[in-house]
Amino acid sequence: MNNNLTLIFCDEKRPYLSVYKEAGDDDHYHVYLESLLFEVVSVDVNSPQFKFFIARLFNSGASPKLITEVFGPAYNTQKRWGDAVKEKDPYIINEVFLGRGARKKITTEIKSYIKHRFNDIYSIEKKSYSRKILEELKEVFNVEVTSETIRPILTELRNSFNNSIDRKKN
Repeated sequence: MNNNLTLIFCDEKRPYLSVYKEAGDDDHYHVYLESLLFEVVSVDVNSPQFKFFIARLFNSGASPKLITEVFGPAYNTQKRWGDAVKEKDPYIINEVFLGRGARKKITTEIKSYIKHRFNDIYSIEKKSYSRKILEELKEVFNVEVTSETIRPILTELRNSFNNSIDRKKN
């Protein structure tokens, strides 16, 4: 093992797992299993690599209190990240590791669905087309969005629809 390393984390329940900082390298943690370098992890708390590292530490049974003292993330954050790592759903993993605002209600699939259904609905229900589309989104995708959320999409589609009608008249 390198002599320029300083021990910063070693849980008494998991003495075979230790984390070091190398002199002159403020950007990484060096994670060892026994005496073998297992991985080098970014110290950037916003990086997915760091978050996965904390999740693995938490899931290994390391002390959440010690994890917080050494690395920063609170117990609830450790648990959320740890639970996400166990998930099989990539959307949940993506949402958790990219942060609270990462999940967009208007996915590519939903936008495509709106575009696909717009002309049929708008040509029949010019007054209540927005409400009808919202109802279908709830039924098909099980997601509730506001009319404000889909307004930019509907405005674009409505303008396109009206322009195509105008061209047909001319």
